[in-house]
Parts: sequence; C-alpha cells; structure tokens
Amino acid sequence: MIHSLFHNMLKGVKTLENILIRLLMKEMSVQKDAQKVEEEHLKQKTTGCIKDVITKKLKFHSFQKTKFLTIMTSDEPSKENIIQFPAYDEIYDDPPSED
Repeated sequence: MIHSLFHNMLKGVKTLENILIRLLMKEMSVQKDAQKVEEEHLKQKTTGCIKDVITKKLKFHSFQKTKFLTIMTSDEPSKENIIQFPAYDEIYDDPPSED
C-alpha cells in the first residue's frame, strides 16, 4: 500500500515536471517570437529612416537652380550659334564621361 502511494506520488511529480518543462519551452518560444517581431520592427524603422534621408536629399537636389552650360559653335566665321542645356554634372555626383 505504501509502495503504491509512493508510486502514485512519483507519477504526479513526473507529470508536474513534464508540465513545467512544456511551459518553459512555450515561454522560450514566445520570447523568440517577440524578439523576431522586435528585430523586424527595428529593421523596418531603420529602412524607413534611410528612405527618408534619400528622399530629402533628392528633394534638396531637385530644388537647386539649374545651371546651363553654354556651347558656342560657328558654321561660318561671321555667324555664331549659342546652344544652352542643363549642366547635369553639377546636379548629380557622377562626373561626365570623357568620350
């Protein structure tokens, strides 16, 4: 009789132990999920900040006065043609190609 009571008590302890282990595993899983959500949120927030900086930089460039590059050509010694077009190498960071 004492043996069966002791056996039942051990069975209850094992069951309780299993429940606690499962609860700890679920808690760890929830923490991992929360960490993933937080990392994703930070990644989106950082990406948004980078996009805002680029957008602001582009807006700043778009409000700059367009500078004109003047090219003078002559077909004849007495006539001169003046052609003007925007000097894009001033607005953009890339230097003009030298072909």
